[in-house]
Amino acid sequence: MKDKRSVFYPIRTKNDPVYDRNIVMISSKEKYVRKVLPNPFTIFSFPFSLVYNYNILFNPSEYLPPFIEINEARKTLGFPVGHPIDGNVYGTSEMDPNRYVPISSFHNDMYQSKLSFFIDMCSILGVKECTMTEMRQNGQIIKFNIGLAQNSGPTETEIENSFKRDSNSLLKMKGHFSFPKPKHKIEKIESKWLLTEQTWRKMQDIRIDRDISTFEIEFNVENDFGINSSTLAKFGGNKISLGGEFSEFTKTSYLYKIEFWEK
Repeated sequence: MKDKRSVFYPIRTKNDPVYDRNIVMISSKEKYVRKVLPNPFTIFSFPFSLVYNYNILFNPSEYLPPFIEINEARKTLGFPVGHPIDGNVYGTSEMDPNRYVPISSFHNDMYQSKLSFFIDMCSILGVKECTMTEMRQNGQIIKFNIGLAQNSGPTETEIENSFKRDSNSLLKMKGHFSFPKPKHKIEKIESKWLLTEQTWRKMQDIRIDRDISTFEIEFNVENDFGINSSTLAKFGGNKISLGGEFSEFTKTSYLYKIEFWEK
């Protein structure tokens, strides 16, 4: 069967490895060619364009965003409501490899997905209180002197003001979660997010096997899944539409103390 990849621009499908299509332009062929391929009348213009166009012509897979035809994308991939938009660039990860979101909101989407699983996990495992006790960022550590007896945790304002945060920081982490006593049986939960957190896996194993009362876990936001400003710059900067302003996230780790309901 003939390979669908063009020698002039890198075509992708959902059958390609995730690492080879984590950033793609969803577009009609006509718009893709018009937006990102060199204009023959300007190919030898000022030095930056000359270098950029040379790279595209002789190494397109490295300097052009991979391309998925928009009609195929609509049939085979998942998107947020209102998407895909013809000509926009989207991102995905191995967490949900057939769902794409606009690059501008990619990191926030990944964070919200991980937070959603974290809350589900706590509820299913019979967590009563979850209180932030420590926050680590860029080598700095802030400890919150909050006892479980208070069951309040730091406020969002206290968390926000703990470090000099980037104005584009996307994380809005809560200092405290409370859960009602579960009516269901404590059972194991499966998710790729568990593979990212050793303390989550350990907590689940211990909670399933025996009746523990407290535990400490981490919530780490450190993986950019290969989607960052450096990668996007390689694909031509303002030549591609990101669907909004792209923001890097600040790598941060939160430490939580967990209190369980009795089984």
